[in-house]
Amino acid sequence: MPGQWPFKCGYQRSAKQIHLHPGSFHLEKGSRRHKRIKMVLPVRISGKDSANNPVNELAHTLDITPNGARLGAIRHELKTGDKITLQYRQRRIKFRVVWVKSLAGTSEHQVGLEAIGNTGENWGLELPEADTVDEYQNTANS
Repeated sequence: MPGQWPFKCGYQRSAKQIHLHPGSFHLEKGSRRHKRIKMVLPVRISGKDSANNPVNELAHTLDITPNGARLGAIRHELKTGDKITLQYRQRRIKFRVVWVKSLAGTSEHQVGLEAIGNTGENWGLELPEADTVDEYQNTANS
């Protein structure tokens, strides 16, 4: 079973370890399959959080991959496992929250998302090849 965003984008089950602590994450070098593409896109998120409260707000991506995204400007406190719908232009994409990072001194959060279901052409954008290696490539794997 593949890992989850930001880990599904490259996490491959192996001897590498991922350390998660509430509000932070650490990704080992060489463990990402897809290159993160820095791209700020306006999006709307909607759905229900784990407490069944409605979520409906404007946000933006910080970076994307074919099957995930990192969002900024999230004011609603989401939790890992929450399922949301993200709307970008006319596309509606279902995602699962896989990590949340509270930003110190603000009421905003960054959120890591993993696509549920079809992946690859979610954004309707031409993205680099799915197997492109990014700056986290481990030289031993090259």
